[in-house]
Amino acid sequence: MKSLVKAGLLIISVLTLLVACGGGGGGSTPGPVTQLSGVASKGLVSGGTVRAYKIVGEAVTTQIGSDATTAADGTYSINIGDYTGPLMVQVTGGTYVDESTGLPTQLNIQTQNGLRAYVANATSGTPLTAAVTPLTELAVQYLGTGALSPANITAANSKISNLYGVADIVTSSPTSGTYQSTLSAISSMSTGASTPVTVGDLLASMKTQIPVNQDPLPVTVGITKDKASAIANGSDIVTLTASVLPVKPAGTPVVFAITSGIATFEDGSTTYNTTMNAPTAKIKSATLGSVTVTATCAAVSASTTITFGGAPVITLSVDKSSAVASGTDIINLSVTSTTNLPVGTDVTFSIVSGNAVFGNLATTYATKILASPANTAQATILSSVNGDVVVKADCQGSSDTKTVTFGNGLASYASLKEALGPVFVIASDASIPTGTIVNFTATGAGTIRVFDGNWSKTGAYGTSAAPSVAAAGTFAGKAAVYLRCNSAGDVTITATRQGSSTPIGTVTKTCYVQTSSQNVNVSLTPAGAAKLGSNTVTKLWFNIVAAPGTSTSAIASYGSAVAVEQKNAVTTFVNLAPNTALTSSTPIFTATYAYNPSPATFTVMPIGSVTLSGGSTVTLTSSDFVVQ
Repeated sequence: MKSLVKAGLLIISVLTLLVACGGGGGGSTPGPVTQLSGVASKGLVSGGTVRAYKIVGEAVTTQIGSDATTAADGTYSINIGDYTGPLMVQVTGGTYVDESTGLPTQLNIQTQNGLRAYVANATSGTPLTAAVTPLTELAVQYLGTGALSPANITAANSKISNLYGVADIVTSSPTSGTYQSTLSAISSMSTGASTPVTVGDLLASMKTQIPVNQDPLPVTVGITKDKASAIANGSDIVTLTASVLPVKPAGTPVVFAITSGIATFEDGSTTYNTTMNAPTAKIKSATLGSVTVTATCAAVSASTTITFGGAPVITLSVDKSSAVASGTDIINLSVTSTTNLPVGTDVTFSIVSGNAVFGNLATTYATKILASPANTAQATILSSVNGDVVVKADCQGSSDTKTVTFGNGLASYASLKEALGPVFVIASDASIPTGTIVNFTATGAGTIRVFDGNWSKTGAYGTSAAPSVAAAGTFAGKAAVYLRCNSAGDVTITATRQGSSTPIGTVTKTCYVQTSSQNVNVSLTPAGAAKLGSNTVTKLWFNIVAAPGTSTSAIASYGSAVAVEQKNAVTTFVNLAPNTALTSSTPIFTATYAYNPSPATFTVMPIGSVTLSGGSTVTLTSSDFVVQ
């Protein structure tokens, strides 16, 4: 009996051992997996690359899990398997909308290493949250790259959390409360400062202020303004905003004071008392000169200077004084000022008389002074009706007008500036019936061939070509040829209707040798992509406009599945029908332009509304696009 009992116990022990080892020869069972997720924010980072790295031996080592890409709301998620222990999360690349300037900003330009966060401990099978922000980056810089024990990581994260009044810089949401206010203040003190600095430079300065003991963090005050100059008319307002680090409670007093120059706040005083609940003030002046304003909170001050001057003198210029009344041949408008108007200054274009519309297909177009091309505002105008058009630009009480003419006749559909081409040349006359042959001749530095829709330098180019007037399509009612430059110099094209000895018109173009070419990628900003959501886009029209006077050629090549029409030397019309959802992480259009002698800058001007599946529409503006 005892032998049977012993044998039974032995069998149970063996079975228990086999179960503990995973059965008979099946290998070890992997532990439960861990999902690492969070939000990358310096402004919500869209299209950033997120990687997680093991910390072994108190140092950052190998990557765990695959790369992840942040969504438009900054969120990310990585499967880090059954890893247990401390780790580092790093976000590089991508763009965010800066809280201070409101402009799309590339993360890598602002921070050399992107943004990082140390996490004290991951436990296999337990979901893990890690925000990646300037505050977690500050904790990383404070701790350094050695002695990365869980205890040291926890201590560094806790120190930065306590100093800036955030519950936990790693696990708290950076999109609300004190955390969000702190990130906004960091923007105000870096990119939004009177003398802007990068976020990376500001963090390096903030690191030097971290006390080594339990002392509180020194208060830092910043002051930003919505514009650096205003008109001295007693009504043009400059809005000032104070930022304080660490963020103070809502009721903390903030005092704005005019410390030099002649101006008043909106209530007529030279001192304005408010609180951190709304730390803003507005000033105005009727006297020419500079005004210095100081913001004080917790006995710490910061100052900024505003210049009040006369109304700016603006100049409205055009890239050409006439165009074909085709509804597609555009004239580029540009506004400049001798006073170098600040970026963001409002400019309004309007049609005073005549029949024409702007690129938005309306008779008014509101835009702003752009940083590129430097301190200019731009618009395009087109018409399908013959006649003169008077166009006007208004800016801060100053205006200028130009008269342009739309009509028939021979026109270059693109001014070739180099030897890459080709370029459309159009013969148009309302009296020419469909099917009529038009004889083109070319003399000088270029040759021509009949337009056939094939965008290429190759083909049967010669000194003459005889296309017929098209019945439909892009050039309905017109005859068209391609022009190709063969050498540097002028080329003259003449068009004559068959059976007539009177030319429709003559145009002379200059060919230049190509210096080089530049790739152009058009993408949506995170804000633009957010307007579209996850909806399928069925129609998206826009113009790509190079700066007036640029040496850029007609488009040389472009991506497939896109209808492209080169309107003139500086404008490309794109008719996009992607039939898919669009994001900010993938370019929606790519092209190559040649130039001589230097590359151009480009702006996207949407045409009409974006059509979504189901027939609904969304309106995009130029600020919803990025050209790189």
